[in-house]
Amino acid sequence: MIRKMGFLSPRVNCYGELTGFENIRYAARSRGVSDVAAMERMRSFGLYRHGRKRVKHYSSGMRQRLKIIIAVLHNPPVLMFDEPSMNLDAAGKALLYEYIESVRAGKAIVIATNEPEEIALAQEAVRLG
Repeated sequence: MIRKMGFLSPRVNCYGELTGFENIRYAARSRGVSDVAAMERMRSFGLYRHGRKRVKHYSSGMRQRLKIIIAVLHNPPVLMFDEPSMNLDAAGKALLYEYIESVRAGKAIVIATNEPEEIALAQEAVRLG
């Protein structure tokens, strides 16, 4: 199941005592992704230059980018995102939205959000409550 779905939630956390690179390597190996591909994903989301820093020293936006990378690292066919842009600055949101736009045709993507920009990404929207 872990290889079929990418999951992102405020409740999912990275290991603060590990570096960004160590978190990514751990996730990559558990999902059958090469270190080279994992490092490329870090570059594409703008975290590569912070890879040697312990995650506990990351800003909340950097932690969110790292969690996004881990969720999409293995290119799963199903993505489930809960508040994906939480704590992201404008540049981080742009990277996230560009990623979603670039893969949306070949994936099932479920986004739980109240953000108008994220709702606009949807092909279908369901309002609860």
